[in-house]
Amino acid sequence: MIYLSKSNILPHGLTNKSMRFLTSYTIVLFALCIIQNVHGQTNLYFIESQYDDSFSQWTIHFDEEEYGQIGLRWPLKNDWTQWSIDVGDYYGTLKQQRLNDPNHWQAKINSGIIDFRATFPGDLKQWTIKFQGSQYKLYMPYTNVIESWTLETKDHYFDIFTSFEGDPRDWSFEESIDNTIPLELKLASITLVLAITTPDF
Repeated sequence: MIYLSKSNILPHGLTNKSMRFLTSYTIVLFALCIIQNVHGQTNLYFIESQYDDSFSQWTIHFDEEEYGQIGLRWPLKNDWTQWSIDVGDYYGTLKQQRLNDPNHWQAKINSGIIDFRATFPGDLKQWTIKFQGSQYKLYMPYTNVIESWTLETKDHYFDIFTSFEGDPRDWSFEESIDNTIPLELKLASITLVLAITTPDF
């Protein structure tokens, strides 16, 4: 460890008063970073298919070297209308509500229920979401580009997009600063995107 004294780091012309101000500013900034880390949400990084020739099971990476699982709830039945979510402290399912009707899905994660409905029946490019008394929107920001999706509120966004164009095996995420979108809503939206965009095999 290198120890620095005031005498060897204080630039010419920088007064002790200025130095005290800079020190106080640094301490406050460091404290804010700690508070942000303690109270911030789990950071989602990317999700990848477990197999090159199947899109039924996925590994999602979050925080520092942590990972969870998203996949078909009943893989042996090859049922693409029911999915399981197991990520950190979040456990649940996503299920198509009616057979042969992909316009309505519902996620149950921990004690929360998230309702997804196609904003325009028959058009799966835009969804209206209801969760905990609030309404959200999930949509394709670019017409007919199924590799890019945005989960949006009035002030925040969470983007879901393929890491490499034309390759649905890997997806990445990007979100607005100080994002307040609940983690279970992000996970449910990621799962829905995988369910309706990736090949059924």
